[in-house]
Amino acid sequence: MTAPQHTKITIERKLTLIIVLVSSVSLLLAASLFTFFQLSEYRQAMVESLKSTANITAENVQAAIWFDDKRDANHLLAELEN
Repeated sequence: MTAPQHTKITIERKLTLIIVLVSSVSLLLAASLFTFFQLSEYRQAMVESLKSTANITAENVQAAIWFDDKRDANHLLAELEN
């Protein structure tokens, strides 16, 4: 008993399907890894930026705190809202 002609899949067709599937999985994996590393780098850059901002703010407010200048301290801290 032979299968109907429309259900037979040639070896060429099978190989093409395997190549397409493997290529698709590889591309998806590469894109996922690229996205993961980009997000990781973005997070690290954000942390460094926040550290820099915190250090600069601490140095600027330090004198106002030492001299108990509330007006100047409030002015410097209000700048952070912008």
